Amino acid sequence: MRYLATGCQFLLGAVFVAAVFGKIRDRYAFFEFVGVIRELGLVRRSWARTTAVMAVAVEAVVPALLLAAVVPVGSLEAVSWWLRAGSAVLALGLLLAFTAGISLALRNGTQTSCACFGARGSVLGVRHIVRNVPLAVIASAGLLSHLMAGHVGGSPAGNVLAASAGVVLASVFVLFDDIAEIFVPARSTA
Repeated sequence: MRYLATGCQFLLGAVFVAAVFGKIRDRYAFFEFVGVIRELGLVRRSWARTTAVMAVAVEAVVPALLLAAVVPVGSLEAVSWWLRAGSAVLALGLLLAFTAGISLALRNGTQTSCACFGARGSVLGVRHIVRNVPLAVIASAGLLSHLMAGHVGGSPAGNVLAASAGVVLASVFVLFDDIAEIFVPARSTA
């Protein structure tokens, strides 16, 4: 169970690092994200920048908690356990909120670009829900396996392998639009 938890948490950590980096890599990417928040119409237009800052900050907490959990804290294994559990709960909450927001926007007929991992050209659509649902399942599986494993640490080699597999598999989610484009071309907002 420990290795499943580790793999899931590193997968989610890598996805959220990519999401944060994509949105703050330059001014244009962040301003485009603010514009997408405005176009979604889920918050007041005047709150779009604040909402964007808060979204990026909360997204950044997921990998920060994970990083804090893996940094040796001496004999405070319980602290590490709570940090890992917190990162999984926060990731699950964010993914559910983002999926609900995308669903509402689609139901309202909103057509805007996806800025999930920074500036993109594809129109926000069902494919983004399809991407988020497995991520939410992974967050749930990571949390449940973490709770079931308790404070059992596993072998260092097993943890490194699980973490590496999680990071590699994260690329499927980060590049999901590009992969989906091969099979079903998306409409461009440009």
